[in-house]
Amino acid sequence: MSVPEGRGEHSMSVPGRLVLRACLGAGLALLSALSFAPAFGLGASDVLADAAYLPHMAAVTGLAALVCTLLHVGTGLAPVTRVLASLLALLAYVTLAIAPGTALIAGPRRLLTSALPVEPSGPELGAVALLAGLAALAAVEPALRGRAPVLQPLGPLAVTAMGCAASAAAGAPAAWLAPALAGGVAALLVVARYAPPPGDAPGGGTAPESGRVAERARRLLAVLVGGAVLAGVAAASWGGGAVVARAGRETPADARTLVEQPVRPREAVSPLVMYPALRNGTLDLSLVVRSATPPGLMRYVSLDRFDGEHWSSAARYRRAGRVLPPDPDGPPRTVSRDERVQVNDPGPLGWLVSSGRPTEVSEAGLGIDEATGDVVFPAGRPVPGEYRVRSAVPVNDPQELEQDVRLQHAAVPPLPADLTALARHVIGGEYGIPAMRRLQEYFAPPRGATDQGFRVDKNPKAPGGHGLYQIKETLKLRQGTPEQYASAFAVLARAEGYVTRVVVGFQPREMQPGVYVVKGKDVRVWAEVLFETAGWVPFDPTPRLSADSSSAAPPPAAATPSPEPKPTKSKDAAARPAPAPGGRTGTGTDKDDAWPPMLLAAAALAGLGGLYLAGVPGLKAWRRTRRRAGGSPRRRTLAAWHEVVDRLVESGLPVAAADTTGEVLTSANDRFGAEVGRRVGRLAALHGEAVFAPEPPAGATAEEAWHEADMARYAIRAALPRTRRWRAGLSPHPLRPARRARPGEFTPDG
Repeated sequence: MSVPEGRGEHSMSVPGRLVLRACLGAGLALLSALSFAPAFGLGASDVLADAAYLPHMAAVTGLAALVCTLLHVGTGLAPVTRVLASLLALLAYVTLAIAPGTALIAGPRRLLTSALPVEPSGPELGAVALLAGLAALAAVEPALRGRAPVLQPLGPLAVTAMGCAASAAAGAPAAWLAPALAGGVAALLVVARYAPPPGDAPGGGTAPESGRVAERARRLLAVLVGGAVLAGVAAASWGGGAVVARAGRETPADARTLVEQPVRPREAVSPLVMYPALRNGTLDLSLVVRSATPPGLMRYVSLDRFDGEHWSSAARYRRAGRVLPPDPDGPPRTVSRDERVQVNDPGPLGWLVSSGRPTEVSEAGLGIDEATGDVVFPAGRPVPGEYRVRSAVPVNDPQELEQDVRLQHAAVPPLPADLTALARHVIGGEYGIPAMRRLQEYFAPPRGATDQGFRVDKNPKAPGGHGLYQIKETLKLRQGTPEQYASAFAVLARAEGYVTRVVVGFQPREMQPGVYVVKGKDVRVWAEVLFETAGWVPFDPTPRLSADSSSAAPPPAAATPSPEPKPTKSKDAAARPAPAPGGRTGTGTDKDDAWPPMLLAAAALAGLGGLYLAGVPGLKAWRRTRRRAGGSPRRRTLAAWHEVVDRLVESGLPVAAADTTGEVLTSANDRFGAEVGRRVGRLAALHGEAVFAPEPPAGATAEEAWHEADMARYAIRAALPRTRRWRAGLSPHPLRPARRARPGEFTPDG
């Protein structure tokens, strides 16, 4: 039997060749799906051994290719029909085997708003599986339709680029992915090279010479384009996300920066603003920590942005899984600490408490800032009653630490000249860790060193704040709170170009071996400085001695009384100040007789002023206590609303007696910002439930209302300028008696 001309060199039938091209396209789609593996915490060796990721990716790419190929060979259905059938099969598998129901819709957004690595399950894995299936369809269909082979790698190549951009923050894909993709594309081009020219006739006829020339040109073009695609695949695989990075950037472009992060903290008020209330017990929380290793200072939140008045955080919180991302600026050596934290009373707790940077937590769905490692409890979600956390605690070699190099600020904000001069004087000619140690010892000298006279003000009513004004007052009076010393250290170090931040945490107290308790009054503040090798190094500038300590420095010599007391004629004469040199010493003159009435008048005015300054805030506190504790849950819930309305009125917000809760909410949001609006809005909702609900509210509703009222008070206070804050605290307007209630109308104060 003779072989038709033009066909003898082809040993493979047309359906077999198309099936082989389809299989190669599905293989390229499977390889492209592996570019997402770093986003799920799977390295080069883990991705092949993982029991979930690779099997699911192989299933979706194989299913899409199999359905399309079987329908093409067995039934000859139209391409649109078999593509729709493949899509339905793909959706059915992903929905039933990976993501539960409609949660699949949120998969792409969750993948772009989560901290890496994410868990290889749920909507995130379902989104990647869908992309892999679509890449398989894009690679298989051109082969079944007899299209040019250069079209087949385009879909997998696009998915590879997406995977590199989505997982850029977690690392580059496996090194073997590049040669695997290159080999797949090369095999695809080789198989397509031996396809029969479309002009060959089964009966032995050949195409005209012009058709053969056109076919050779088409094949040459296919080889050139295929080579370019091959080079692009290799570059995308080896370079990872750096291929799509902007010029001049050292790190790859991260696709997650294009999407707004949805995680909002449970507490939007800075913990450093709440420090005085935590320290004196106004705000309280209760935690029990169980750990085999005694915990030192436990971290809470890091504050790296200073505007001259407040330390705040520039954190962007992403949704976190149970495995948390490592520290990009972490030290070379760390030890792992496992702790179980029982939350008895969350109070204003908004961040997770741990001994170091958390690396694994038992609760999924929290928020994490990948730069600082701070883990936040999201708004609208209750604080868990218990959680387990594993954290990395740095271990630094003292000798290596002495040689470490500081990291410079990109831009140092302008600071007052006197603070800059003081920082330069204290640090002197030191550099690095020795310079920071000198700055720390300026405030808190070690035992046996010369005492600079700085003391800790442990008075519960000590003035709070940590801005430039409070720093200058601390330096002038040589007395302040730990938050002011930590802020002063961080600001002075920044004046010399060091990267600093202020950290809020807690000092646990041991109850019994292995069990430690944390209360609000255990709050601590310290500073940290960033170095090239060791990362963030802590410094505690809080002095050891308190302002009322018996070991305080002696008074200056000028104020020391003489060892020979001067003789005095009477108690009144001893109390009278000594006359100036050359002055009159006689008694009974008009000038001497004029002083007592003036002193009495000044004392009376001072007494009245002090009574006003102490009485108005005291009466407000008494009224707040009376409202909080008096009456039924409904009465207490409505009283919480009236308490916040009083605070808004004294802060300058005009509120009429006929205003609705919605009108008050709108005015508060416009005047004081979104945080006050959020708190007032929640309280307004509880007020509406208490007024209009058919059933009376429970006691828990009243407690929640007063919690929101307390947080609203702090938010309103934080939104006011300092002078307006003082005027609001001393305003007697909210103490005026309320108007007489109409018949049937409720008033919170009876």
